[in-house]
Amino acid sequence: MLNAVDEVQAWVEEACANIDAQMAEAQRKAVAAAKMAEDMERVVGQARSRRGEVAVATDASGRVIDLRLTDEAMRYRSNDLARMLLETIEQARRDSSRQALDLARDTLGEDSLTFARIAADLGGTEGGRGVRS
Repeated sequence: MLNAVDEVQAWVEEACANIDAQMAEAQRKAVAAAKMAEDMERVVGQARSRRGEVAVATDASGRVIDLRLTDEAMRYRSNDLARMLLETIEQARRDSSRQALDLARDTLGEDSLTFARIAADLGGTEGGRGVRS
């Protein structure tokens, strides 16, 4: 039979073990999140127009980080070139969004609230930028 002191001591030991486990899990998640942030910096979405006249690269947030036009691209009418540019930029954004979403899913898991927020921001759910093709 446990006396009151033994019961309190057992409760304290169990509480400390739970706290230690929670701290270890939090540390693991912090390390994973830091690595994911580093990996997100390396995400580059890429796309080319149908005939390769326009090439675009975007970062994980969809910002255009490179844009290349061939001499052939300059032969198009301005409206056609503008449309080609916009379409190619959108393709590159979808590519970078898909990569970022895959990275977040692999790191956080699909059940994570943080993943759900990233998915919404990147368009992995309704109302976003449009990861889906």
